[in-house]
Amino acid sequence: MITLFDILDLVYSTLATSPVKTAINGGIYKLNRPDDSDKEDIVINVLPVTGDSVQTCIVNVNVHVSDVSLSTESKRQYQPNTVRMKAIADIAYTFLKQRYGSDYVLFVEDQAVYQEKEINQHFYNLRIRFRKHNSN
Repeated sequence: MITLFDILDLVYSTLATSPVKTAINGGIYKLNRPDDSDKEDIVINVLPVTGDSVQTCIVNVNVHVSDVSLSTESKRQYQPNTVRMKAIADIAYTFLKQRYGSDYVLFVEDQAVYQEKEINQHFYNLRIRFRKHNSN
């Protein structure tokens, strides 16, 4: 059996030993991001782990990037910094798109971008499917 924390540690160590760690100006965090961070952070969380002989779950890897400010004559607007998001996402995706262990596999299931309007940031989400086959 594998626990949620084992899966969290596996994905964390994969990213923490990859070039994405030095590509961001923030940190890589498990479960929560520091309050009020305006840095480029990666947050990993794991949704419920199911099963017994075959365990599956979803792992979310969220790449947070501050928006860029655009000033017009009448007001200031914020737009997603797609250049930075893409640069960081390309590295993270490369290391997470498909990984195999002796009894597990993980692969990117889908991707999306979400706005965090109240803090003028967006985050790129990698939704990863994890599957582990346990011996009886």
